[in-house]
Amino acid sequence: MAPTVSAQWVQAGGQAVIRHGDVDKAREEARNAALRDAALQFEAQVDSSDTMENGVLTKSSLTVASQASARQVKVLSEHREGDVLRLVLLADMQAGNSRCTSSEAAGYRKRVAVAGFALLHPAQAGMGALDNIGRALPAALYQSLLQTNSVEPFSIGRRDLFQDVGDAPTRIEPDNVVDKTLRLAREMNVQFVVAGVIRDIGLIDPNAWGTSIVDRMVRGVGLSNTRRHFVVDIFVYDGFSGSIIDERQIAVTGKWNIDKTTDVGFGSAAFWRTDYGDAVRGAIGQMRDVVTQAIACQPFMTRISRVDNKTVYLAAGAGSGIRPGDTLKLYRTYHFQDSPDSMPELQDTHTRMRVQQVNPEFSRGVIARDASQLNLQQDDVAVIW
Repeated sequence: MAPTVSAQWVQAGGQAVIRHGDVDKAREEARNAALRDAALQFEAQVDSSDTMENGVLTKSSLTVASQASARQVKVLSEHREGDVLRLVLLADMQAGNSRCTSSEAAGYRKRVAVAGFALLHPAQAGMGALDNIGRALPAALYQSLLQTNSVEPFSIGRRDLFQDVGDAPTRIEPDNVVDKTLRLAREMNVQFVVAGVIRDIGLIDPNAWGTSIVDRMVRGVGLSNTRRHFVVDIFVYDGFSGSIIDERQIAVTGKWNIDKTTDVGFGSAAFWRTDYGDAVRGAIGQMRDVVTQAIACQPFMTRISRVDNKTVYLAAGAGSGIRPGDTLKLYRTYHFQDSPDSMPELQDTHTRMRVQQVNPEFSRGVIARDASQLNLQQDDVAVIW
């Protein structure tokens, strides 16, 4: 069975037993149960097999599975009956990518830094005092990414990648952007960096906001075009090479139904209540999907932060989904001697590290040989494919 649409809001319920008074754990179990129910409602694959011996059915099995994932979750209700916690939620489900979700890396949350978005025409921010959009937009994208299971996001909206906004990159990168991306990724210990350029937030018809009595009358009866553009280019960079792995332009419009002299600011409660704010919210959802889809088929990679004989420390921990007993392949990073500024190459050490201890931000494990024999160093890379 397969859905006829790629995304859909699904209502589902789950329950869990409260053991030893641990309501938080029961809530998490109930939420997971509800998400499993939502996934099966949205996209379920049914596999059955029968075994016959001498014309007699000796074994029969039925497996129901889903590769769908929730892009956004809203809790509708929660109530307790004795030791049972019941929860009902609404989940924005999307179809799974079987080619990517079957990989081992799909079980880990990839670290993504969301940098500042540059505003191409600052004068357009005057209406409504949206001057804060360069910081508030990536903050809103960060909040949206927090709702996903595939990303461990970090918000660094104060950091800008582009100096010349008009010539912001397509596929050919200026050296300064590559350098900034690499430095930022290393500083934040992230695998990907997201940035963008806000191309247009201007009014479709500036004359619709005239101050004459006639203008106000026409506007009051809804005959003037008060719609406003929202056009943004979003770029997803690989933090180990600095290259772009995806780029999109997202464009929407919405009615700007706030008085010309009212200052609301981007992302305020009053802003989100406007028709324009609602359109921007949808655009942010599209931006989130660009990020998650771009990294879905990428391997999970993290830097080696320290080596000590046979002990290796990684710059990723429980927040990324790493658990004791996990194994990661180790790679050396190197540059060609005749091109020291080229993108780094990865050289397989044919060695696996087994994780022994996990902390929220880092983890450590052991390898069979001393790191010095492999010339394994800080800033080399551990990978799960």
